[in-house]
Amino acid sequence: MGRGVEGGPGEVRLGGWGGAGEQMGRGADEPWWFGSRLSAQYETARTVHGLSDGELAELARGSVRGSRAPEPARRQILTDIETWLAS
Repeated sequence: MGRGVEGGPGEVRLGGWGGAGEQMGRGADEPWWFGSRLSAQYETARTVHGLSDGELAELARGSVRGSRAPEPARRQILTDIETWLAS
């Protein structure tokens, strides 16, 4: 799923991370150059690694919290994540 990872996406273990207080997130490396692959990465997290909606939401929250987005944008995105999860 990430740059520098040998083998296919199934060789990167996602399940079980975050249990000791670590924050985990996904990001798009230089999306203006390569295009965003985030949707495909979240789809892989669901289909290959079996992450549930709640786990995907927590992964997205970690991405937002770790971003450099302005605080109002982060708050809105976190609200959007909660809305998606509740739907």
